Amino acid sequence: MSDFGLLVALSTVLGFASVVSLPASAALLVKEGRRCGMGLAFGCFNACMNLGFLVAPLLGSFVFEKIGIHAVFYLAGSISLMGVGFFQGCSTSDVKEWVQPAE
Repeated sequence: MSDFGLLVALSTVLGFASVVSLPASAALLVKEGRRCGMGLAFGCFNACMNLGFLVAPLLGSFVFEKIGIHAVFYLAGSISLMGVGFFQGCSTSDVKEWVQPAE
């Protein structure tokens, strides 16, 4: 398989993974929206997503230029692992105490 074919295959898998995670994200967003307001919840979510779409390519191109292509993938993997750690930290009982379910 050529490098381009591999890139297309990996992009397809990543796109599918993104689509699979979207319903879970939307469900959590609606749950939070009931607590603090739908407009605020969706506004914050979209602002963070759009900020990521702006910052990530700029950061990736800077790292690519200064260090190299492999560093970009290591950085992306590290940020993903930090996101998993952040989500795990937010799922602890400490956070569940101050986030009350909607009644």
